[in-house]
This record gives sequence, structure tokens and C-alpha cells, in this order.
Amino acid sequence: MNTSRCAVIGVTFLSVRSGDFVAISSSDQAPSNWWVGKVLSRVGNSIDANVNTLFQVIDIDTGVVKIINADFVMGIIQSGYLANKLDKY
Repeated sequence: MNTSRCAVIGVTFLSVRSGDFVAISSSDQAPSNWWVGKVLSRVGNSIDANVNTLFQVIDIDTGVVKIINADFVMGIIQSGYLANKLDKY
């Protein structure tokens, strides 16, 4: 799925995979208050397991592991796939 297309239509969370670094909104009321997390795992929809509904993420500032609703993901900062490729060099 094209990530830039997802961002335009507001469904960025559909492209998120384990290992991605993502920007996460703290609440619906204050989208300017956000933090960065690394996705550890994802939970799919009961009808379609490929549709993300929840993420287990680690807050990179505090180290706290949290489970968040996929709607709070504001965007992908760095793909885990790309990060793994860069680590090899």
C-alpha cells in the first residue's frame, strides 16, 4: 500500500508494520501533543486480520510499553524494514 496515499486519506495506520517508528497522538483533543513509539506488534480486525486495530508500542523516551488504538497513529516516521536494512551497513 502506498504510504503517501494513506496519509492523504487519513488511514496511515493501515500501512504500519512491526518495527516501524511512528508518531502517536496523545489524544483526539490535542493532536499537537504527540510522542514517538516503535511498533512491537499489531492486532488485526476480527473480520480482516490485515486491517490494524491495535498496536503494542514502546515509547522511545520512557521505555514504557503501551497498547494503543490504531487511530492514534499520526504517521510513520521510519519504516522498520528500512531501519533493518540500514543497520547492516
